[in-house]
Amino acid sequence: KSVAKNNTSDDKSSDRKHCHSNIIQQPRQHQHHEQKETVTHTGGCHCGKIRFQCQTSTTFLTVWDCNCSDCRLRKNAHFVVPKSCFQINSGGNNLTEYRWGTGTARHYFCATCGISPFYIPRSNPDGYAITFVCLDAGTVSNVDIRRFDGRHWEDFIEAEGKDIKACSLGSD
Repeated sequence: KSVAKNNTSDDKSSDRKHCHSNIIQQPRQHQHHEQKETVTHTGGCHCGKIRFQCQTSTTFLTVWDCNCSDCRLRKNAHFVVPKSCFQINSGGNNLTEYRWGTGTARHYFCATCGISPFYIPRSNPDGYAITFVCLDAGTVSNVDIRRFDGRHWEDFIEAEGKDIKACSLGSD
């Protein structure tokens, strides 16, 4: 199934204020370094046809290392932003979508090179999970890698899900 939705419209610009909140949780040792500016991260797929940008309130990112069957096979580690803090800059018509299991997660990948630079995660259907290694260099100063037990998704969300769920608060 091809996805041609392009989220570059300006109607979400008023929602950018949510990108200044503690959407991306800072590593515990760096929480006193709260930044007041929005940091814009850019990235894309391997062939360059898909380009995106997202905004966070810090250069310190919490990256979730998931072990679900899909993330494990792709060695995917990602961070989450609200939908209002994410834009596809180019290549939206080159995205293909893959759904499995509950169908809640919407995995997007480039139809040319096969890379999945972002997706809508089951844990945060109101946000985007950005594949950390698909970011361009230069806007991240520190990464806090946290484990997400996707193999036992329901148990993990019930016990520890509040942290990842908080990553997309404030979106549409």
